[in-house]
Amino acid sequence: VLHRGEFTHAPGDFGLESEAADGGGLDGDDPEGLGFTPPDLDFGESAPGVEPAHVVHAVLDFADPVRGLLRVAQHLATLVGLPLSLLLNRKGVDATVTMAHSRTADMAAVVAGLQQDLADTPGVQTVSPPLPDVTPSPTAFAIQVQPMTGPADPATSDLVRTLRSQSIPSALDGTPLEGQAHVGGLTATIIDLDAAIVDAMPLFMGAVLGGAFLLLLVVFRSVLIGIKAVLMNLLTIAATFGVLVAVFQWGWLSGLIGMDTKVDIVSFVPLLVFAIVFGLSMDYEVFLMSRMQEEYLSTGDPSDAVERSLGTTGRVIISAALVMFAVFVSFVSNPSPMVKQIGLGLAVGVLVDALIVRMLLVPSLMRLMRRAGWWIPHWLDVIMPNISIEGEPETSDSDEPTGATTDSVPIES
Repeated sequence: VLHRGEFTHAPGDFGLESEAADGGGLDGDDPEGLGFTPPDLDFGESAPGVEPAHVVHAVLDFADPVRGLLRVAQHLATLVGLPLSLLLNRKGVDATVTMAHSRTADMAAVVAGLQQDLADTPGVQTVSPPLPDVTPSPTAFAIQVQPMTGPADPATSDLVRTLRSQSIPSALDGTPLEGQAHVGGLTATIIDLDAAIVDAMPLFMGAVLGGAFLLLLVVFRSVLIGIKAVLMNLLTIAATFGVLVAVFQWGWLSGLIGMDTKVDIVSFVPLLVFAIVFGLSMDYEVFLMSRMQEEYLSTGDPSDAVERSLGTTGRVIISAALVMFAVFVSFVSNPSPMVKQIGLGLAVGVLVDALIVRMLLVPSLMRLMRRAGWWIPHWLDVIMPNISIEGEPETSDSDEPTGATTDSVPIES
C-alpha cells in the first residue's frame, strides 16, 4: 500500500494514546510514547537527484507494524515537519520511512499562497492542502475546493468563473506558475459541458433547420413549404421544451411521473430530444406533403389536394406516432431523472407534432395559402435539379389540370 501525504495528526487522533505495542512500554523504555523502544537510526546517503536530502531507514520489530509505523510517522512529522512517503508491508514486520527536502521550495510557497487565496474566495467552504504528484521533487499539485453550494446551483457556476478569472490569476500573477493552474473535477466539467452545449445549440439547430429547408425546397419546389416546415418544427420543439421545464424545473404534475423534487434539465437532453423529434417530424412532413403534391399535380386544386392527402395519410401518421409515443413514454417509469426527461421529451414531441402540427396546422396553412403555397421563382426553378421522392409522377395524355404549368411543379401564373 503506497500513501503520500503529510501526517499532522496527534496520536490521539488514531485512538492510540494509551496503547502500546508488544515489546515496548510507555515509561522509561518509551520516552517518546511511540509504543516501542526506538531502534538505532542509520542515516544513509542522500537519494539520487535530491539535494539536499536526509534519508532515515529504520527496521521496526514489533507485533503490530502498521500501528507502530503510524506512530513513527507522527513523531517524525512533529520533529521535522517534512512530507513523508510511506510504504507499508503488512506481510512482515519490516517498514521503511523515507523523508526528503524538496528542491522546489519556491513553488511550494506559491502553491501555499494560492491555497490561502482560494480559501478567502466567497462561496468556498473548504480547501484541501496541496497534494504533490511525486516527492521529493513535485512537478504538480492538486488542491480540492469544496463550494458552499451544490453542483446544480447557479452560484457554483459563478464560483468556477470567479476562480478562473480572479482568484487564481491574482494569486499566480508574476510567479513561475502563472497560467499553469486549471480548474477541473466533475462539477467544473459539467459546468463546462453545459456552457459548450448552450453555445453550440443555436448553431446546431440553425444548420439542421437550414439543411431541411434546402432539401424541401429542392424536393417540393416551393419556398413557402420549406419555410412552413422550419416554423412548424420550431413550434414542436418549443412545446416539448416547455413541457420539460414545467414538469421538472417548475414541478407541475411531477408526481405523476414519480418525481418528488424539482430538478434541472440535464444539459444534453434538449440536444438529444431536438435531434430525434426533428427526424420523426420531418418523416411525417415528407410523407404528408409528398401525397399532397401528388394530388395537386393530378387535380390542380390545392384545397382538394389537402383534403385527399390528409384522408389517405392521416391514419398512417397517427398510428406511427402512437407507436413511438408508447415506446418513449415507457422510459418515464425509469427511476433516473435523466431517463425520465429523455422519455417525456420524446413522447411529448412526437405526440404534439403528429396530432397538432401535422394533422391540424399544416393542412390549415396549406389550405389558406392555396396555390401560393406551391410558388417558386422561375429563375430558382430553372437552376434547381429535378428530384422526386417517389419517382416521376404519372401523367396522362389529356390536357394539364387547371392551374398547372409546364414546369415540373405547378406555380401561380
